[in-house]
Amino acid sequence: LGEANTLRSLGDLDRLLGNNDDARAAYDQALPLFRETQSRLGEAGTLVGLGDLERRLGRNDEARAAYDKALPLYRTEKSRLGEANTLRGLGELERQLGRNDEARTAYDKSLQLYRAEKDQLGEAGTWLGLSELERQVGRNNEARIAYEKALPLYRAAQDRLGEANTLLGLGELERKLDRNDMARAAFDEALPLFRAAQGRLGEANTLRGLGELERYLGRSEEARVAYDKALPLFRATQDRLGEANALLGLGDLERNLGRDEAARAAYESALQLFSAALSQLGEANTLRGLGELERKQGRHEEARASYETALPLYRALQDRLGEAGTLLGLGDLERKLGRHEEARAAYDTALPLFRAVLDPVGEAGTLSGLGELERKLGRNDEARAAYDKALPLYRKVQDRLGEANTLLGLGELE
Repeated sequence: LGEANTLRSLGDLDRLLGNNDDARAAYDQALPLFRETQSRLGEAGTLVGLGDLERRLGRNDEARAAYDKALPLYRTEKSRLGEANTLRGLGELERQLGRNDEARTAYDKSLQLYRAEKDQLGEAGTWLGLSELERQVGRNNEARIAYEKALPLYRAAQDRLGEANTLLGLGELERKLDRNDMARAAFDEALPLFRAAQGRLGEANTLRGLGELERYLGRSEEARVAYDKALPLFRATQDRLGEANALLGLGDLERNLGRDEAARAAYESALQLFSAALSQLGEANTLRGLGELERKQGRHEEARASYETALPLYRALQDRLGEAGTLLGLGDLERKLGRHEEARAAYDTALPLFRAVLDPVGEAGTLSGLGELERKLGRNDEARAAYDKALPLYRKVQDRLGEANTLLGLGELE
């Protein structure tokens, strides 16, 4: 039993450090030893560790199988803490697969168990998972509340890695809400915590978040440096989803810089990784990027196909922001092709979605597109109304190019 416990502990350590092959080897050696000694708690704990490992590597069926084996073992032994850990892992898996209702159910059950056991660390981890779920579905206030509940719990437990992961999530939330200084502060606070804890995966995700922030702010070289540092860390930890997301960011960067072939290569590599990991969200985001690239290159049918493939994926995931961005791209495409009713329908559907998730950039872009459409149709009063609504939004987010284009459209009406 002592050997089995040591192997399981080694597996947990190697998993946290990103040494995935070593972690699997340790778990695989521990499992039969626990079974020989009829230690169901040890067996269950090892299965949860394996589930967490497989989940992180995008091996979703293997992760579910491990969790499903662990859960009845813990319940037989009446281990509420073990049951809570398993349910939390299942919640993470369901969230990763876009099964949001199932994820919320698993998190809620685990939260009750952790509180009953007065396990602050487990409670913190569940709040962190819930915060990621809320952020993913655009419930930003709920996400912030969950992050702010997790952070003091991690600090009280002196869990630097948990604290770093919470700061990383907060940074992503602030970036999404265009609170860029707060996002950078959270990322900058998280990065040394991850490095001190040798958390290569967290370091990679923080660098990717910084890359996204720098790209959004137009600091292209800084963005490229961050992505280039993140990619080898993702590959070293065999995190295919992280690698795919970094490639997606690189694709967006290259597209914005006019390096179309480099963008296509990055998108195509990302799409393969997302598809292999059954990540509908990643697949949808990549297809949307490809749609933007195809539209820019005048490949209109290919652009429409990419957008129309992405839309049902976003809707299935209840990702209103992704859906809105895709509709905006479709609206711009249809407007360019003179398909005015289709353009108006896309814009009209996108606008309330952007407003619902409090995205002023997307709202401004949609209003600007509507202004262009109305001006093209000679409906000058409607065009002016749309431009006038877009202008303060562009100024609010300090988007000088958007502001200039809107003023140019207004000038054409005079």
